Amino acid sequence: MTGNQREQVKRIAAYHRAKQEFAWSLCLRGAAVVLGVLGTWLLPNFLYTPIILVLLVVTAEYFSYLSDTTKGQAEQFARASDYHDSFGWAIKEPQRLAAATLTSARKKAEVAKKRGDTVYFESTAPLGALRAVQNTKQSAWYTAQQAAGLHRFMWFLVVVGLLSAAAYFLLFLTPLVRATVPDPAAALAGIVKTSSALATAALSLGLVRLAIGYGRASQGATRAYEQALDYEKRGDDLTEQDAVYLLATYHLARTSMPVIPEWWWNHHAKQLNTHWAQEVLEQSTGAS
Repeated sequence: MTGNQREQVKRIAAYHRAKQEFAWSLCLRGAAVVLGVLGTWLLPNFLYTPIILVLLVVTAEYFSYLSDTTKGQAEQFARASDYHDSFGWAIKEPQRLAAATLTSARKKAEVAKKRGDTVYFESTAPLGALRAVQNTKQSAWYTAQQAAGLHRFMWFLVVVGLLSAAAYFLLFLTPLVRATVPDPAAALAGIVKTSSALATAALSLGLVRLAIGYGRASQGATRAYEQALDYEKRGDDLTEQDAVYLLATYHLARTSMPVIPEWWWNHHAKQLNTHWAQEVLEQSTGAS
């Protein structure tokens, strides 16, 4: 395994840890929402429901904080790694040590075994501005595609949640309107309460915030990809300053992006790799 491959293994392993912490945060937040919605039905007289809800929310926020912290450290190392792979700039020892301590040796070994000899970037250009631009182009394309898909998926979940709340309200309102229930006032109060809980659940998971975050990241990565295409065509007019600026703006877009779940990448990896190969082939054919 080359030095660059070892650095990329650290990078991937660090992101894996951030994704795991992010997943725990979402699961705990989801458990709190489910308990809040179903608790009124299944455990109407359970006195400890509020305490459990508080514990779930606080723990979810703690894992969210851990995920953001780990992702920030991973992003710092990713920037250093990208500059090293593109320009040959040395990774500072504190950054290297920080990345090494983010995950266990076992996790890094698992990542190394899974990746094998796969290179992180496909550019064959020598160290310099062109290699930096080509590396950024590839990374930005993958980021834009994944973030755009998650942007749509998050809004889909929000819409489904709100429609479910509306459907529940209309479904159980029908017998109330037809006066087929013994206590209409109590029934209406229960319907309104449960519908409000369902609507709140669709929003309290933070899906709207995630949708906005993924949308912004997709737009920023798309701009970086298009800028990289423009820089790549400059040939000898391309300067190191241009490439450094491109890398900096791309990583700025990545910094504000929520973590991309591992299951999302695993589900779309084969399709994205195929589309990327076609994209490169079409560009090389057009250039020739």
